[in-house]
Amino acid sequence: MPGPNAVNICIGIAGELSKARKTRGLTQDALGHKAHVSPQLVSMIERGQVKDPHVSALAALARALGVSMDSLCRAGASEVEIC
Repeated sequence: MPGPNAVNICIGIAGELSKARKTRGLTQDALGHKAHVSPQLVSMIERGQVKDPHVSALAALARALGVSMDSLCRAGASEVEIC
């Protein structure tokens, strides 16, 4: 089971993914097809329903958007508490 910080990271990814997609004028369907992932996965990540998105899916989405994976994950990284 993911820890409480995993949710914060997903929320950050969700917001950055949505922002990058909309900035490029893509629908969730178009991004899914361009990244070779299901549009439903794009939607679920953007809504924070996927608690631990697979790194290969994130890499494919980042490539399709022309951004680094770091830029998609950056928003959530500052919310992680290091114990």
